[in-house]
Amino acid sequence: MSFLNLVDRKLLKKQGFPKPVDLSEKLMMSLSDKQKQILFNLSDLHDKAEGLVKKINACKPTPSGILGFSDGAVTVCETEDDWKIITLKERQELKEVQKEMAALLDKALDLGMGGLGIIQKNCAAFKVKP
Repeated sequence: MSFLNLVDRKLLKKQGFPKPVDLSEKLMMSLSDKQKQILFNLSDLHDKAEGLVKKINACKPTPSGILGFSDGAVTVCETEDDWKIITLKERQELKEVQKEMAALLDKALDLGMGGLGIIQKNCAAFKVKP
């Protein structure tokens, strides 16, 4: 027995998201393996994105224009352009993680998980349409 009322994707397109349901232990235990895996994968990707954002923000321009890294390397970072170039790799990785999250959210909606508040919140954040 599922504690989540599965929401058909066609109905979502027509009526929008229903009132959000909070994720609870009971509800989690009632989800299918595929639904659980989506939630676990979303959590992992969220953690990865958060780490990338921290890395990017750690390289923001400094008043002195000198940026030191944890490995002892030093570089010049005086402007936003310097910052964008220095963090280009992390920014690309972040975009890929965000694309993966959007794809997982799309799958979650296909599996009837549109009633979950966490799915609704993330769909809004990543512009995933019902």
